[in-house]
Parts: sequence; structure tokens; C-alpha cells
Amino acid sequence: MNSNILISVCARGGSKGIPGKNLKHLNGKPLIDYTLSFIEKLKESLEFDLYFSSDDQQIVNHLIKKGYNVPDIREKKLAKDNTPKIDVIRNALLNAENHFCKSYDYVIDLDVTSPLRNVKDIVDAFAQLKKDQNALNIFSVSRSRKNPYFNMIEKKEDGYFKKVISKDEITGRQQTPVVYELNASFYILTKAFLEGDYRKMVTDKSLIYEMSHLCFDIDEPIDFQLMEAVLKNNLFQF
Repeated sequence: MNSNILISVCARGGSKGIPGKNLKHLNGKPLIDYTLSFIEKLKESLEFDLYFSSDDQQIVNHLIKKGYNVPDIREKKLAKDNTPKIDVIRNALLNAENHFCKSYDYVIDLDVTSPLRNVKDIVDAFAQLKKDQNALNIFSVSRSRKNPYFNMIEKKEDGYFKKVISKDEITGRQQTPVVYELNASFYILTKAFLEGDYRKMVTDKSLIYEMSHLCFDIDEPIDFQLMEAVLKNNLFQF
């Protein structure tokens, strides 16, 4: 039986670290356009509906100019700095089901600020999630260069510092457990996750999709410069 899939793209306008980030030109075109181009490629491998969530009229106008339908504007209460993305995705799902008059089994959220992904990533991750009937979600990760068991520290109440996770038997990097960092490229969520009372992406029944290629999200100006260098030097193939 085919699954009903919704692709959500959530792009607010109030970025503090990089003002106007989603429309800022990256190697010759707006950042959001990398996700739009990817969506067109993904259509060859998956059947889905597409829903945009934005509070910013400039972003909405840009999407309409590119030929996309934006049925409504995101409420301001869901566009604050501290608004959990899960709330935005849930709202997008509700609006999309009302707009398209159908129910969805999965939501694939593509983050505009982490554009280094390819179609194989999504197709393989989706297949992995569907194979595990107990899993609630799957999200993209990268192998972490730093490890809380070895070379990450935190401040104690007395002002001194300690290892984040301290185990006497671990004396070298080779002995540490493998850890991952979320790279924000995509999240694939089941209906059970979205209908449940989950407040964080990582649950007790979450799966990961480890990307074998370079992937990072743009939070600060230096990230934007690094991403531009990656694209200018063709260090990633979409």
C-alpha cells in the first residue's frame, strides 16, 4: 500500500544570526532555492504533496514567483526565536491536511539552512523508517568530531571544569563510543510521532540516518562562508 507523504519546508524570516538568511544569496542564488531544486529532483523518486510554512511575506512572494503555491502565512506565535520546530511541523501538517483534504502517514521536513543532501539520502532513510514498524522517526546525522567521553568539557558549580561524561576506563579516543550530531538536513516523522506528545526530535524509538558525505547547517556567518566555499569549489554533488 502506498503511503501518503507530505514534504514540509519551514522558513521563517526572523533569523538573528544571519538576517534574511533564507533569501540571502549563496554562490549566486538564494539559499532557499537549493531546497527548491532538490524537491524537483526528489519528485522523480517519491510521490508527495508539498507545503511551505513561512511568516515572511518576502519569502512567500519569492516562492510564488518560483511557481509554488503558498496557501497561508504562518502565525507570528509560531515564528519566535524559541518556537520548537516540532510545533511548526505539526501546524504545517494540520494546515496541509485541511488544504489538500487528505491524511498523511509521514512528514519529511527539509531544512532550508542545511542544503547538502541528495535524493539517495531521503529515499534510503525513508525505506529504513518504513522497515521498522516500531520507530517513530528518523533524522539525518553526521559522525561527531568531538566526543563527550573524551574531549568535551563542561563547567561545574564551583567554577572548575570536568569532562561531560567521565569513565575511568576510557583513556583514549579509540575507546570511546561512537557519537553523532544532528545536522538538520532532514527529519522524517511518522503520524504516530506527530499525534503523540513528543516535544523533542530524539525519542526512545528514534532512528538515525548517518550521512557519508559532508553536511552541516548554517547558524552563524562563518557557516555561510564555509558553505559558499564548499559550493564554489564543487566539494559536494547534489
